[in-house]
Amino acid sequence: MGASSSREIQIGALVLKPKMLLGEGRHAQVWLVKETKSKVRYACKAINAEEEERRQIALAEAELLRKMGRHPHIISYCGHVDDVLEGARGSRGARVVFILMELAAHGSLADNIAKRRGSPEANQTMRPFSEQEALRLLRHLCRGLDRLHGERPHPVALRDLKAENVLVCDGPTYKLCDLGSAAVLRPNSVPRSAAERARNAERLLDVTTPAYRAPEMAQAWGEDDAAGTASDIWALGCEPLGQTVNTWTEPATGLGIRAQSLMSV
Repeated sequence: MGASSSREIQIGALVLKPKMLLGEGRHAQVWLVKETKSKVRYACKAINAEEEERRQIALAEAELLRKMGRHPHIISYCGHVDDVLEGARGSRGARVVFILMELAAHGSLADNIAKRRGSPEANQTMRPFSEQEALRLLRHLCRGLDRLHGERPHPVALRDLKAENVLVCDGPTYKLCDLGSAAVLRPNSVPRSAAERARNAERLLDVTTPAYRAPEMAQAWGEDDAAGTASDIWALGCEPLGQTVNTWTEPATGLGIRAQSLMSV
């Protein structure tokens, strides 16, 4: 929200007041906001939409989140608005897409892992989560991915699954978030020009995290389906499950737990 952090935002019938910055990325900020009448708290993602391509990506993210409905393992959509903020002295300000979502009470999985590893009793070989907790996490993430991968008429690949993009709600319940990197997978029936392939490759690099890219993503040159549902499963094994089950100093134990986990889903 930047300069707009003091202004109220209206999304549908809700009037929202920003309270605290929760996180920030290359193209967006996420704010804790409070509805002025009900006092209900939400998370609001403010996406820089000055460029038309970025605006269309933000609107596609909002629509995809809306289509997912009230799934127990995908963060819930509560509304969105495509807005032009008022600048100084009434001049035209920045264009922003606001996406309103449920607030995850316990932050991201990455935050939870960092807290556990930074606790006084932590040590280099300790697992931040027990095997039972890791199994619970795996079940929740697989169910969230199953909803995306089963979308009709075309499946959806998340493409950037990592601990930062998993939110922790009461229970604990783990929920996927940040569908801005997601792609609807359609058959490659039309040949692509060199320019189209270059744009697709640039987009793939922009929305994914290098450490968790599957081999087909690293080797791809501009194919829309280079990051498919199988790529999400690869990322699941790298992050966040890998960090949750064990430190990388114990790969054999970690792999054993993963194999048991997949059999239990």
